[in-house]
Amino acid sequence: MIGRLSQTDRRSIREVWKQLGIWSEVFERDDEIHLSVKDIDVGGTAGRLLLISLANSSEWSWQYLLFRREEAKWRFLGNIDCDRQRYSPPEFRIQRIGDKGVWFVLRYMMGGGSGVADYWETWYDLAGNRRQSVLDYPEHGHMSGWGVPYGYEYELKEVSARPKGEEYVVDLSIDVTFSNADIDIGDVALLFEKRFKAHYVWDARTARFRFDRSRSDVSEDRFQRGFAFTFTLSPDDFLRAYSNDLRKLTRKPGPGLRLWLLRFLEMCSQSNEKRALLKELNFRVRPRKFE
Repeated sequence: MIGRLSQTDRRSIREVWKQLGIWSEVFERDDEIHLSVKDIDVGGTAGRLLLISLANSSEWSWQYLLFRREEAKWRFLGNIDCDRQRYSPPEFRIQRIGDKGVWFVLRYMMGGGSGVADYWETWYDLAGNRRQSVLDYPEHGHMSGWGVPYGYEYELKEVSARPKGEEYVVDLSIDVTFSNADIDIGDVALLFEKRFKAHYVWDARTARFRFDRSRSDVSEDRFQRGFAFTFTLSPDDFLRAYSNDLRKLTRKPGPGLRLWLLRFLEMCSQSNEKRALLKELNFRVRPRKFE
């Protein structure tokens, strides 16, 4: 069956997909189909991997099929679909840890549009009987101009994967820069910068990487959802999450930051965090309705 994939006409490809019991968004379009077949020696417990990638000519829709060599045949592990990859195609790598640990890692666009893009990485287990995602996290992205006076850029700075005794551990760090997105306050650019660190440990019982809060400096929810636009925080959530960093802005010189804080707080509901910031700015809270 796999030998037939040397034929790249749409009809032959769809017939193979039908035998596998899967479908692809690539077939929804009438444009040209690009197919690639790679035989990869990944080592570890997986041995040889056959990777079949399918994409339309616009490269918006992608699909990956994973096969593992078992004796004289290929075992189909499953498919991975990546739709709406409008700005750049997905990228993959083989991640090895120690002598036995091996995973297929895919970087792809989680979401994007005018002024925003989020790219994530997902790890897939290659040792089991089926394709299974075991770890995912933000990789890089940005947001600006979406009705809030702040924007941000983030980038994964470190992926440290290593064996530790009988376990596998992964340490991640992401740098985030928060900036002014209020065009009426032109003399303010940088607001503050943050580094988020997360520690994951392989859980043999669940066959997934488990987030270790005791060795991470933020919660898993904050690490994965604290900045990526796909999970954008509202002004109220942003105030609660970064109240300490916003409070530090009140101590910096220049009227621009004070004006930015006041305009930002106008978007927030009344709360203890808002009252504390207004107090720092030497304002007394008065009942006020903001449109």
